[in-house]
Amino acid sequence: MPGRDARHRSTGSSRWTAGPRLGLIACTAVLVGSCASGGDVRGEGPGAPSATVVPSTSARTHPVTTVVVSDDPAVSAAGPTATGAWPGELAALLEGSGTALDLEVAAKDAAGFAVEDPAAPSFADLVRDRVVHSTQLVVFSETQFGSAAAPDVAQGAREAFAAVEEAAPDALIVVVAPWTSAPDLPAPTAEVRAAVHAAAQSAEVAVTYVDPVADGWPTGASQQQVAELLLPDVAPLVTALAGSGAFD
Repeated sequence: MPGRDARHRSTGSSRWTAGPRLGLIACTAVLVGSCASGGDVRGEGPGAPSATVVPSTSARTHPVTTVVVSDDPAVSAAGPTATGAWPGELAALLEGSGTALDLEVAAKDAAGFAVEDPAAPSFADLVRDRVVHSTQLVVFSETQFGSAAAPDVAQGAREAFAAVEEAAPDALIVVVAPWTSAPDLPAPTAEVRAAVHAAAQSAEVAVTYVDPVADGWPTGASQQQVAELLLPDVAPLVTALAGSGAFD
């Protein structure tokens, strides 16, 4: 089923980005900031109604409720705060720039869009367990690819994105595309990469698709490097969500 027109392809870019929904959030934030600054949008001059001038205040922001869904052993070993792993490092970079995350990590070593171990949770299972209505941002990152067939990966990705839509209809999604994150890990096949890409394109929720292969991420990037590489894609989303007032 084709997805809503919630993404756009930037010319010359390897990313699919959240489109109209993020634009609406950003416009709302701008309007709120304009009103808070005391600017009067009504006419002036003779006969114009008097206006109450609102004292200038800075726009309020709130921590962005974020769930990271991953199979990265470093992320799962880091615990709930993901200190030292890329989600925690990313949260620290964002907080340093003035935008905080309310971070929750849903990470299991054997998880994935499609799982081979019947006892292991799929990413869709982790979403159903951890994403709630107030969740604003969900980040997916799968780093370990076994022998799961591309059609199974595609189906699992569609189910995971649909689970986000069901639990948190207004949430945005960031998907880190399949890549070789460590030299000792098998590289995802072209078919698996295409399967995740196609699922992101057809999702019913706004998706930003970050492709480490196309963007030249180094194999074996450290956790700090991964956070720094993700920052340019995540920061605009978080800034818009933090000032949206959606959960004030």
